[in-house]
Amino acid sequence: MHKNLWIALLFVVAFGACKKDEPSVTTDQDLLISNWLEERNLTATRAENGIYYYRIEENAAGDQVGQGGDVLAFYYQLFDLEENLLAGFQRSDGDSLLAKTGASAFFPIGLDGLFSVMREGEKYAFLIPASAGYGEVASLNTSDGSNVVRLEVQLVGLFSESDIDAIESNRIQTFIAENDLDSVEIFGSGIAYQDLILGNEEPVQNGVTLVVSYSLSHLDGGIIFSNESITYVLGSGFPSPLIPGLEFGLSLLSPGERGLIIIPSSQAYRESAQIIPSSIVQELIESGIVPAYVADITPYKTLVFDVTRNQ
Repeated sequence: MHKNLWIALLFVVAFGACKKDEPSVTTDQDLLISNWLEERNLTATRAENGIYYYRIEENAAGDQVGQGGDVLAFYYQLFDLEENLLAGFQRSDGDSLLAKTGASAFFPIGLDGLFSVMREGEKYAFLIPASAGYGEVASLNTSDGSNVVRLEVQLVGLFSESDIDAIESNRIQTFIAENDLDSVEIFGSGIAYQDLILGNEEPVQNGVTLVVSYSLSHLDGGIIFSNESITYVLGSGFPSPLIPGLEFGLSLLSPGERGLIIIPSSQAYRESAQIIPSSIVQELIESGIVPAYVADITPYKTLVFDVTRNQ
């Protein structure tokens, strides 16, 4: 699925959920959540889409999340209402996860508009009914079968996309230095190109049919996938559209040339999608909720294409 179409689909789903769940409506899951809160002497706010939230840790001095466009760096734990840990990603698991607000780039979708209650350094709990979150996703395996969950989010960083661009640029420079790449050309878009095997220097023009083989990896290693032979008509989007960085990179290849195309996320999949928990990604792909690339390319990933133009 084309990225823009997918984003539109998520917007429709999210908007529909908000329209369907008015604050005055009381459902069985509302009662379930209300009883859970009462048993623990907790007070929570109910959003229009049915999600309840309350603050666990306060940081009044932290920057407030905006209504849209901020990039959040966070850790999380996901529990059912019986306090069983279903999934989590903590500091011991690696660098914080990233998600862009206001872009329908987060699942469960209903949370996207609620992050604005948070400040950097704070921790919040979100009690998510199935209607605003996981619906019939069986792989959650909540103990009571309700798929009502509590998501604890620790917000550890708040960035603009220009901040992310600068971070990626530094990482690309480090990659170039650590791999002793010589004569790397870096373009204004942030794309970097290294000739590995020179071709015949024939200029490439839109409309030219290219036959290429390639491997794709993350900047920090690990091949995502490879293809021995694909045919593409440059500038046409045929047989399927390419990410801008790859389209540009292919235009640099003459016949017989092999090159390394390093593509920042701004020229690739940008915010992609942050799925919580990651274990349900394949299920969402099979249901057509998210595109297949989400399985391998999480938000703000710099990509490395090793491409050979065969003709």
